[in-house]
Amino acid sequence: MKKYSVNSFWGRVILHCFDFFLPRIKSKPIPQKIERLLISNIAHLGDLVLATSILEPIKKAYPGIKIGFLVSSFSKQVIEEHPLVDFIHVFDHWKLNRAKIPFWKKVFCYFRTRSLAIKEIKGKHYDVALDLYIYFPNTIFLFWQSRIPIRVGYQSGGAGPLLTHSLPRVDNKRHIVENHFALLEFLGIFSSPQVFPLPIPEEIASLEGLVIFHMGEPGSLKAWKPEYWKTLGRSLKGVQIAFTGQNKEEFEAAAHIVQEIPSALNLCGKLSFLELACLIKKAKLLISVDSVPLHLAASYKTPTIALFSKHSFPDQWRPLNPKAVCLTLPSPSAVYQEAKAFLC
Repeated sequence: MKKYSVNSFWGRVILHCFDFFLPRIKSKPIPQKIERLLISNIAHLGDLVLATSILEPIKKAYPGIKIGFLVSSFSKQVIEEHPLVDFIHVFDHWKLNRAKIPFWKKVFCYFRTRSLAIKEIKGKHYDVALDLYIYFPNTIFLFWQSRIPIRVGYQSGGAGPLLTHSLPRVDNKRHIVENHFALLEFLGIFSSPQVFPLPIPEEIASLEGLVIFHMGEPGSLKAWKPEYWKTLGRSLKGVQIAFTGQNKEEFEAAAHIVQEIPSALNLCGKLSFLELACLIKKAKLLISVDSVPLHLAASYKTPTIALFSKHSFPDQWRPLNPKAVCLTLPSPSAVYQEAKAFLC
């Protein structure tokens, strides 16, 4: 049961029992010509940004291939305008649904989007499917029900017996993108792992030369203390600071800090995903907790200071960025010294 990427003992037991009763699927040869490929990652924004790293190598290896992407409704914004994605399907699993709605509505949404996704996927007649989520829940069972003949993915999130090609265990000391590229080897694609920049429409105008503070959701396991952000903001003289974030809680947390740093901007909840990407691309420096901005900055090689908590896994989720510094449980003074080195 050690192959499962699940912290709970009973969670591993349940997945083991579920897999025990599934049919064992024999490996099948990969077709020389793949006309349609489905990629799935129904997790959150950062996971999907990293998942897009495999698009370019696939298009180069199989010119003319049509690529579909199975995503959650919230993460759909990452790939809506992506030129390498031909089809988008939406599936909201109740366990990954962060919408502030009653649980029964999440379950209803699960069944509704699942049924629609299977119908759409069957209609596209995909030759191969790749599942890029290492945890439970993945979409391997959905692939099987959609009758996709070649199914590639990780066994670590359950339903591994239904895969025709799989990695039995995920190397937690290896970056998640390196694991994704290991799956591509089943398709005969051998490429150096990297995060490719998301395309940004030219018409999006944005501020340039900012130092971006991305605090993350207050109280989360990945969060840095609000007073640390305040101390750091006061220490950085002569730069324009902008706070970014998604929801009301992040806006309110940033608002308290901005009151004491008059020159700072509070952009939490005011940017679309592409506007955030554009802001990060043109920034002088990004300082962020373990979240999606780290991976956006990596794709544009924006100087970055990544703040990891004791609950983070830097080996697996660090930004693949030569201009990034990763700090675990740092003090404001330690972050300030790194920021000063970048800004000098």
